[in-house]
Amino acid sequence: NAESNRQKVVPLSLMFEDTDKKVANKKKVIPSSAEVLEIPIGARGGEVQDLLLKTTGDGSAHAVVIGGTGSGKSNLLHAIIMSACYKYSPDELNLYLVDFKGGVEFKYYEANKDRKKQLPHIKLTGLTSDLNDGVAILDNLQKELRRREDEFRINRVEDIVQYRNLGKKMPRLFVIIDEIQELFEQDENLGRKAINIMRELFKKGRAFGINILWASQNITKVPGLRDQVLCQLGNRISLRRNGPQ
Repeated sequence: NAESNRQKVVPLSLMFEDTDKKVANKKKVIPSSAEVLEIPIGARGGEVQDLLLKTTGDGSAHAVVIGGTGSGKSNLLHAIIMSACYKYSPDELNLYLVDFKGGVEFKYYEANKDRKKQLPHIKLTGLTSDLNDGVAILDNLQKELRRREDEFRINRVEDIVQYRNLGKKMPRLFVIIDEIQELFEQDENLGRKAINIMRELFKKGRAFGINILWASQNITKVPGLRDQVLCQLGNRISLRRNGPQ
């Protein structure tokens, strides 16, 4: 049975069947991101496997991907980014792509700084190995969270679903952060500040339309990280890891 399942092929057209039908029929019906981000990321057996990031009901709003060198982590992140942009419009979904090791994986999306060639969904590519720059990026995310919190308070709504039901526009913000453990491991004071910001983002982000995917080669043992931050990550993807964890 296992060998039989390995032979099954799930074509890309099946993964985006609903989206492509709307395009073919020239319908201007774009999937809403208010209640859930439903991002096709691959196949499980002969079925499409989606990454689900929810606002209401069961399920988690955030995710973590752990994988060592050569495990396919970068390929998975690219698949998630491209699938999300293909399925949702920029009015429904904006992306922040952040790499705290200053890597080149997300540099592709900058299109050599040519705005005309960049995906309109992507509002930030933060590629930095400077710890202060990294904390500044988290600070900006925290400010956006509080801006949305104030906006919801003014409109007397509790979450992005209720806000959008008023006929108001607000794209969901999907933040993909690679190698964030660099902040926690190199400077104790900055690491503590980063953990406090991440804790608030993970706790409140669900209601305010901010979803975070944290990718890393390992889970560092910094005090407070596991019980204050990782407990908020209900979607967990483990790829091959290098050495004992």
